[in-house]
Amino acid sequence: MKNINRIIGKLNVATLALIVAIYITALILILIAVNPKHNYVVEPDYDHVTDYDELSNRFQVIFRRTSSSGKINETYSIRSSIVSRTTVDDNTDVAYVISKYQMEAMEESNKEYYFSEQTNHQTPWSYNTSLGSEHTPVAMYSSLKYIDNEGNAKYKNYKEEFLEAPNKLKNYTDGNKINFGDDSFTYQIIGTKDENNDYLISMRLRRTMMTYFHIDLQTWLVDDDGNLLPFIGVYNHTKEEWSVSSERVIKELKAKAIVCRLICYYQGQTFELNYKVELENIKSSYNQFEDIDAINAINKENSSLNKVIAIICVSCAFVVIITTTTIAFIRVKKGKKSASLEQETKKDIDTEAKN
Repeated sequence: MKNINRIIGKLNVATLALIVAIYITALILILIAVNPKHNYVVEPDYDHVTDYDELSNRFQVIFRRTSSSGKINETYSIRSSIVSRTTVDDNTDVAYVISKYQMEAMEESNKEYYFSEQTNHQTPWSYNTSLGSEHTPVAMYSSLKYIDNEGNAKYKNYKEEFLEAPNKLKNYTDGNKINFGDDSFTYQIIGTKDENNDYLISMRLRRTMMTYFHIDLQTWLVDDDGNLLPFIGVYNHTKEEWSVSSERVIKELKAKAIVCRLICYYQGQTFELNYKVELENIKSSYNQFEDIDAINAINKENSSLNKVIAIICVSCAFVVIITTTTIAFIRVKKGKKSASLEQETKKDIDTEAKN
């Protein structure tokens, strides 16, 4: 101990300060190592599956708003449905056993919300839950373990990111029906006003095709200022008819219209429908609804091909312009050089003639 005290006594103030600093730094690093922070977000590495699959997980999300003491409150109703089908052309449910099911939501705040694990269910099966306003969802993920008809355990993962709102309130169609030869699907929306001047909105998707399809749909309310407020969405809809009834739109929102963005994946093609209805013109019952072919529905594959062709054409035109300009410049430059050389030659001839 005396030797240690003698050594410490010989150290100057700067050296002692450095030793203390190193000690404190080491202590902090040790504390961080034994008490790590778990505030990071790990997004599940799942794919957005749109091709045929024997199981499908549909997510329905409804953004509900109520008014209390002049304040608008929001909640998010979530319905997850698991269905199966026999083949790509036969949508008969096989009744698989769902051993385990886990669902989570990616929130607007870049946080993950985990729902309780579900066990021992059989398709078709649905699970209902909700989130508060502090947990605005922007994507849904799920994973499940199920038992096939041969008793084998299998696993599936699902990913559905909510569609982004349109950038501009234009290029909408009155058409609500997309035809695929003899097959088709329609989107219908109706509404009425109650005694409080709130709108009660119902909507549905109907289809004639039996072949496997995948539909993602999101709707927004348009207020007086043109703001888009998320309303009703359904993702990975693959079977039969889908509908919601009498969803309330409170008068405090001052909603003027409802817009819909719908994407349908069908037999290797992708179609997009942008639909809009003014609330003052909305039908009050499905019996009044007249289905109209959406002749300007976008085939996204063709649209992408057209963009590629357009880019190639513009690039070719640009190359032609540059080439033509370059050739013209070279010719002008050669012409000037030839003229200059000719003038110099003429001067030399005149000079020799004078001499």
